[in-house]
Amino acid sequence: MLTKQQKIEAVKDLSKNFFPEFLTVFLNFQGLNNEELQNLRKKLKKEGVYLKVAKKTLLNLIFKKKKIDFDPLNLEGEIAVAFSQKDDIDSAKIIYNFTKENEKLKILGGIYQNKEIDLEEVINLAKLPSREELLAKLAGTIFNPISGLINVLKGNFKGLICILSQVKS
Repeated sequence: MLTKQQKIEAVKDLSKNFFPEFLTVFLNFQGLNNEELQNLRKKLKKEGVYLKVAKKTLLNLIFKKKKIDFDPLNLEGEIAVAFSQKDDIDSAKIIYNFTKENEKLKILGGIYQNKEIDLEEVINLAKLPSREELLAKLAGTIFNPISGLINVLKGNFKGLICILSQVKS
C-alpha cells in the first residue's frame, strides 16, 4: 500500500513524462515476468519512450488534471503505460512487434493528439511506414516525372543521331 506522499510523488513522476499530444499506449502486462518487461523497457528507451507500471487511480488523477476525457479504471489487468517523449509513432511499432513475440502482453488502447484511441488505431499507427520510408517515397514521386522527361528527350536525340549517321553514310 502506497502512502499519500508516495502517491503524490508517483503522480508527479507520471505527469512530467505524459505529453497527451504524443502517443501514449496502455498495456496489460499481466503474466509477463520481470525479464520480459525489462526487455520491452530497454527497446522503448532506445526510442525515447518511458514505460511505467502505474495504478489506474493515479492515472485517473493525471488525466483529470490534464483535462483528458479518459477513464483508466475501465482498463483490465495490470497496467503499464508507454509515454512517448517525441512526436512519432515508433513506440507503437515496438510494442506491436513485441506483442507478436510475446502473447502475454496486450495493447489496451492509448491517447494520441489529446484523444482516446482504441486497440485497432494503435495497431494502424504501428503499421504505418516510418518517416524515412515516406520521405523516400516522396523523393521517388518527385524524381519520376523528371526522369521520364530526360528519357523522352534522350530518345529524341538518339533518333536525331541515328538519322544523321544514316544521312552521313
